[in-house]
Amino acid sequence: MIEEKHYCDCKCGEEIIINKWTNKYARFISGHNNKLRIGQTNIEVYGEKKAKIIKKRIRKDYNFVCKCGKEYILNLTLISFQKNKYRKYCSRKCANSHVQTKEQNESRRLKLKGRKNKYARKSLIEKVGEKRAKEINQKIISKLEKIKNINQIKETLTNVFKYESNVTKGKFYKNEFVKKELGIVDTIKRKLKIENTSLDILALELGEKFSKGNVSHLGGIGKNEIEVLNEHQKLNGLEDEPFLPQHPVGKYYVDRLYPGINKVVEDYEPYHNGTKQKIKDIIRQNEITRILGCSFEILDDREWMKKINNKSQVTLKDF
Repeated sequence: MIEEKHYCDCKCGEEIIINKWTNKYARFISGHNNKLRIGQTNIEVYGEKKAKIIKKRIRKDYNFVCKCGKEYILNLTLISFQKNKYRKYCSRKCANSHVQTKEQNESRRLKLKGRKNKYARKSLIEKVGEKRAKEINQKIISKLEKIKNINQIKETLTNVFKYESNVTKGKFYKNEFVKKELGIVDTIKRKLKIENTSLDILALELGEKFSKGNVSHLGGIGKNEIEVLNEHQKLNGLEDEPFLPQHPVGKYYVDRLYPGINKVVEDYEPYHNGTKQKIKDIIRQNEITRILGCSFEILDDREWMKKINNKSQVTLKDF
């Protein structure tokens, strides 16, 4: 069956294609309905009631003069203009500024003359009363004197390691006993910074060591890192020297720090030989040495593993 063709009602002769969504034919091709309205008013097309609504919605330019004397133009509907719903200034700067005359300033001065702040030059007791003043002063003193000396942190560390297992630094800071004895994280860190030390160093002095916990955030530990660093430790006579593995320095983590001799030892895998990585490593090394003021030793992972695998002929000179 041949479908009947549909043409535009404006008599242009163009065929109308069925709408695939509604499965219906339109009366006009898009825009052609306006051809029939040429020479007609809105009243003739829409009727008097709707024509009035359309007229109110039509926008036109209105000229205004700002308080600063500058002229500005706003494109408004008739309703907005009649109800004064438009900005009264040429810019935000003008809206926020206040033009004040000498008379205004003088009248303000006379109103404020002799008036005083009711809390001016009053003690805390006069302001809030003796009881409340004592409570405020006690709070201030307790905050300032929460950690009196570094030994207080050491005593707290000893108790935490004694009664808790697998203690990480995060677990230490969140411990309710620690919060009661030392205060919040920022208070502890501030005191450690003043004393130029860290929790890792204090733990080592007590013969304890923080657990690494989940170290996935450290970017992973090299496949041969522990083996290479342990071999380096033996050959350099550092077996009795305490060390901090994966120790945070600024925004970086070092493979191993020997705080007693202030030395950092790093195991570099093959990817460190890349051009971009070398630049990153130099920046990292400079930042670490700047913070710690330490010596910095880099071990080539491949070379050390070759010699570890052939231990029969290994001497300290080979390294």
